[in-house]
Amino acid sequence: MPGVLTLLSLPSELIAAILSFTDFPTLSRSVQTCSTINHIWKGHQNHICRLMCIITGLADAQTTGAGASLHKDARWAEKGLAEELDPEELRNVIEAQGWMDQHAEITSWKNYARFRYTIHRNWLIGRAHTRLLKPEMPQGARFWRFKLDSKPGFIVVSGLMGGTFAFKGDGTLAWSIGFPRTPYPHVELSNGFLPVNWFHDNYVILRRDDITPVNPVPTSLTVPPQDLASMMTRVPNEHGYQLDGFGSFEGCRATKLRYPTFLAADRYANVVFYYDIPNRMPSILHLPSFISDEHVVRYVEIDDGLIFIAGLHSITIWRLPEVVPPKEVVTLPRSARIVWPPNPPQDQLALASVLPESHYRGEQINWSAVHHDGCGRHLVATSEDSGASGLGRVLWTTDYRHVLFSGDEDLVEQKTAVLVTDDASVIQLAVENDRAVFLTAVHGMGTALWLLNLRDFDDLADFSRDPPRPICLAWPLPTTFEPSRVEMTSNEIYVPVLAHFLTPDGSAHHRQIYDAYERCRNALPPGKMPIAWRWQKLDGQTLVDYEADVADQSELQEAWDKVQRPVMEPGDQPGGADAFLVFSFDGETA
Repeated sequence: MPGVLTLLSLPSELIAAILSFTDFPTLSRSVQTCSTINHIWKGHQNHICRLMCIITGLADAQTTGAGASLHKDARWAEKGLAEELDPEELRNVIEAQGWMDQHAEITSWKNYARFRYTIHRNWLIGRAHTRLLKPEMPQGARFWRFKLDSKPGFIVVSGLMGGTFAFKGDGTLAWSIGFPRTPYPHVELSNGFLPVNWFHDNYVILRRDDITPVNPVPTSLTVPPQDLASMMTRVPNEHGYQLDGFGSFEGCRATKLRYPTFLAADRYANVVFYYDIPNRMPSILHLPSFISDEHVVRYVEIDDGLIFIAGLHSITIWRLPEVVPPKEVVTLPRSARIVWPPNPPQDQLALASVLPESHYRGEQINWSAVHHDGCGRHLVATSEDSGASGLGRVLWTTDYRHVLFSGDEDLVEQKTAVLVTDDASVIQLAVENDRAVFLTAVHGMGTALWLLNLRDFDDLADFSRDPPRPICLAWPLPTTFEPSRVEMTSNEIYVPVLAHFLTPDGSAHHRQIYDAYERCRNALPPGKMPIAWRWQKLDGQTLVDYEADVADQSELQEAWDKVQRPVMEPGDQPGGADAFLVFSFDGETA
């Protein structure tokens, strides 16, 4: 009909722009609808896919392994269909995803869009394929903690009995150093910086050798002390870590590194050491009001201008001064802090006998970890099953930087949900890119790996319309010990395990463990959960209950018991792992 505007009557530039506002499956179907659209697609597919990735957020930088926070939106250059695309831009986008493998086979925006969309879809449905990665630890030793250094693709571990080792993605050793010298050592790493305990309360700050320091390294540090240098081992042609600074943090119990800041808190958090890595400047923060309130520090976390300290009753969040004066002692006033979860409202005290499962501050809940997503959207904390309630909790507030400091108690209630389970400990946590993964441990049933896809919600009514279902990615995990950490990139999860559960070495004993473990894994029916979860409000009222989705726990316990029997060996050293079970959410590129 003359004068009627149709899609096909538009200029090619506009049709391409319209196609860019779809997602990848819709785009794939749309280009098959007619020859005109198909012709535009074939002629400009990389331009269309580039714009689609920008619009849908698939080209945004991703956080990895508790790296530096991402609060700034990227600025993208406009590109007409006749303009050449910059290959360097695509390479920068791929590097900003924080993948352990930079995927050199992705050479076009079309391939990137398909690959990146597959990752996004697989996270949403909890679809992953697994592989076993066994680092070549010296003389078959086990490791304890670990962190991921994504740019070189290193997995940095602390040895169960000491030492620090960096392994490549195939498990071969790239670099090592002979300390810490103590068993069960911690490890922190962010953006290529690695603080390591040297002796007593003294730390060396190591920097990956391909990083140019913001400020020149002092002459006194260009040649490391002889005993330090003698303990470093570096494989030729591989990146290593070199000395960047020193720090002394007396009596520290909990540490956290998010570049550019390293935090170390003593047992009672009356002192928190604040170390500015680029400027090599230490400061001391005094938090005197924390001592009487929480008694002991379990975990510390840092965000831009905020520090988080997890204790027995709550997580205390402190606002930092705009500038933390170097080499000074700074006392933070009580007015600079809030507590999360909040104190119970007055009317809640009268309902305590009716709603005994409330999650307000007050009980000895024993908060074991607190993490944010690095983008100011989600704050998540976990608790063990200690205290009177015997509950394991995953506490979640969305839009937390605005909500928690708003002073609006009702807003905090409406933007906070608590995932609760009976008689299970939530023992490890990682939060990245609108996702939380965590581990649970149940006596007599082993450990499990869980995934939550986080989303913003306006209030609890909005939350209840589409609550994030806890997805069990693996039960039981192939280890008799509670894993000491879980780490996540934007396309993978790394969990420490024991290799002989999955690859029997030929011995009859390991074959027996392998067979029992395989039977145990098959005891959990598809779609069922090993433990029951329920989403609750802060006051303990249940919003969603997954009790009907739980498998027969007596059968699971019996199956796990048959794994435990052959595993227990006299004199076996407790704790640690010798391999990683890697859950990959990516797919093949076309």
